[in-house]
Amino acid sequence: MLEKWSEPGLGKHVVESLELRVEDEESFLQIQKEVSELDSLLKKYGMKLSLSQNKEEKSILKWDIALDRLKRAAGKKRDYGSAKKVSEVFLYSKLHKSAEAAEYAGVQLRTYQRRVKKYKDEQRWNEENSSFF
Repeated sequence: MLEKWSEPGLGKHVVESLELRVEDEESFLQIQKEVSELDSLLKKYGMKLSLSQNKEEKSILKWDIALDRLKRAAGKKRDYGSAKKVSEVFLYSKLHKSAEAAEYAGVQLRTYQRRVKKYKDEQRWNEENSSFF
């Protein structure tokens, strides 16, 4: 039986439950071991497998798929830089080239130049500025 549910913070899920006929306890334990191995492999893809028995001694195989985890999450990632202060980057830039100062700050060269220009326009490009670069 296919069940769909959604919850803020957990995302959208689809759960399929199947009833299995297992002849004896030994077979059930073997299948449960195999399902747990599959579960460990599928977990990073947003899928969860579980095998359990209910009150009527019926074996239930559940397959839970997190729909939000199936996305590729491709695209340019944000470049936040390192936790350097503006004053540290300012002092470093006096003795080094822009490319070296950008690497020291942990950002790309264009990002470094854009931030330096912004701080100069705001009159905050100095050694007293203790905010993060």
